[in-house]
Amino acid sequence: MVTNPKNWDGHYHGDEATKHWLRHFSWSDRIRYYWTAPEAKAAVARLEANLNSGNWPLPLVSQYLPDCASALASGDLPMTCGDVVSYRVAEALKPYYGASAEHS
Repeated sequence: MVTNPKNWDGHYHGDEATKHWLRHFSWSDRIRYYWTAPEAKAAVARLEANLNSGNWPLPLVSQYLPDCASALASGDLPMTCGDVVSYRVAEALKPYYGASAEHS
């Protein structure tokens, strides 16, 4: 985003520290314009490869994915990126399954 600011520069205002924060945490999802860039694809592939190595620091998982921490620690959830994503999606959808059954 920094090397090609055309998709966000007019939307994020302030000093460099503020713009840095907004690029990372803003409600405005400007990153969507960059996902197809070769550099972004390479970075995601590198992240997935690192995560799929199985060396997930449990304190980090506990901080950002607390509901996955015990499943990862016990070995009930494989330590791959895809498995964790699937687990989180399934967990997020559980309330909707219950609501759907109640109204059937």
